[in-house]
Amino acid sequence: MKQERGKILEGIAASPGIGMGDAFCLQRRRHGIRRYHIEESDVEAELLRFDGGVVRAIENLNSIMKEIDSESSRNHYDILQAHTFMLEDPVLIDGTKKKISERRLNAEWALENTVRDLETMFFNRADETLQERVADLHQSTHHVFDQLLGVQSRLMSDIPENAVVIAENLSPSETTTFYRTRVAAIVLEKGGRASHVAIIAQSLGIPTVLGVPEALEIIRDGGRVIVDGGRGRVVVDPSDAQRERYEDRRKRRDSLAMELLDRKTAPAQTKDGTHILLGANLAALGKLANLDAFGADVVTLFRTEFMFIDRAQPPDEEEHYSCYRKLVEGAGGRPVTIRTQDLGGDKCPQYWPFADERNPLLGTRGVRTVQRHPEWMEQQVCAILRASALGPVRLLLPMITGVGELRELRELIARAKESLRKRGVAYDPDTPIGIMVETASAGIVADRLAAECDFFSIGTNDLVQYTLAVDRDSQELAYLYSPLHPAVLRLVDSICKAAKSQNIPVALCGEIGSDPLYTLLLIGAGIDEIGMGASNIPFIRGLIRESHRSEAEKLFADALDAHTVEDVRELVIPWMRSRFPRYFSD
Repeated sequence: MKQERGKILEGIAASPGIGMGDAFCLQRRRHGIRRYHIEESDVEAELLRFDGGVVRAIENLNSIMKEIDSESSRNHYDILQAHTFMLEDPVLIDGTKKKISERRLNAEWALENTVRDLETMFFNRADETLQERVADLHQSTHHVFDQLLGVQSRLMSDIPENAVVIAENLSPSETTTFYRTRVAAIVLEKGGRASHVAIIAQSLGIPTVLGVPEALEIIRDGGRVIVDGGRGRVVVDPSDAQRERYEDRRKRRDSLAMELLDRKTAPAQTKDGTHILLGANLAALGKLANLDAFGADVVTLFRTEFMFIDRAQPPDEEEHYSCYRKLVEGAGGRPVTIRTQDLGGDKCPQYWPFADERNPLLGTRGVRTVQRHPEWMEQQVCAILRASALGPVRLLLPMITGVGELRELRELIARAKESLRKRGVAYDPDTPIGIMVETASAGIVADRLAAECDFFSIGTNDLVQYTLAVDRDSQELAYLYSPLHPAVLRLVDSICKAAKSQNIPVALCGEIGSDPLYTLLLIGAGIDEIGMGASNIPFIRGLIRESHRSEAEKLFADALDAHTVEDVRELVIPWMRSRFPRYFSD
């Protein structure tokens, strides 16, 4: 498809900011596959050719892994390692060889057919977890196609600084690797605003637009691209006028950012005296420097599931502790909230034992893995408690749906404390234990849960998904996914009231925390701490310091009276833009 100068592509606004750079098209679609039948006398030679392609692909991956520091680039290293494991899978290898031997297909055709068979098997089982592995299957087998066809594909390690990455999709762990590379922006053909790719991009401060159809077909590799992550627009090969307009917008945003950064040590306090803690949501140690750079008060959420993904086995206690020790020390005395692994759904490691679930988003995820593998949780809890001896740590439990689950997990935590005591290992016995409130059931019984934990953390991404029965990653249903739905607002209201009745604090770590349009709603609801991508903290702080708690409460009360999402939008967005014009001028 011919590229049009200045063409604007519409997508989903996933991470705010304006990024400009040359397109780096991360093509993972299969090359033109040669398809032909071979003679029986050539079968042995074709099998050897296939084996050679697999061996060379693995050797190439291993050579790249040797050049990577497996500690500082753990996620990138583990992605490549997982690809090597998949290329050694007997199902893939034996299935391909059988097609070569019995159907006399050439190696490329046989491998393509095997991949398609596996795709069909995954999708026919209606298992979203297995369907997610299709992306891994394509990424790993692409290395073999490269060898068989004698071509060289691009890898994550090839991405230059200040590039705009264009791809069909990226895994969460791949996106996390961008903390080591200055990527100007991200444009993906797939994904939704509350997807994990979006969340990580926000935490890294990378402008991102998702759900852009045919982006890889339309955008020319190396061509100039402008990405407007706040409006969900991608400008392809911009005109001079378009460049000037976006440069002006970026300069105005940067000017405001610099002004706000000068006040990064000022408290986020409303004019009538309400102090809100502003925290960073982190998924990697590489962004700890942002706590000082943007003036974070706390680490509202440290996601640990990425320690488990794209590797052959789960981390042990010492690996956990090594990570959390660096986190607590790097936080420089700030309170740190460490969430226990939230695996399942779209975050499944290679060794995941729950692959037969028909609906994994409603299946074994988060703390529900404990019954099958309590050792995973016990080792992680021990490591978190050990880190609490080094600085203020809060332990956060995901996917709690009721009091029974919370009590069982508190018993596990008590066993972990006893284990540490017997070993003579130091820890803070008063480490606060909180829960993610991210299901409708937890919101409904929040008054009961508040009596048995030390703090709440509202995970709005899943709370919206489970309350509205809308897949947060669905592009087709993105129009239904909204944190402004009256049902969601009512749940947030009841959660905050339940917490206040027990005098426990309420944090919020969903993606709405990064959006200044929602800030006064959150204050009005009674949120005490807001987590976000660190780069957004100065904007949220500035807005809070120019506001009043009383007006926030009035705005939230009016939103609660609304009947539809559209009613809430028509109330909140114009009000925020008129009340704080310089924050929303672009």
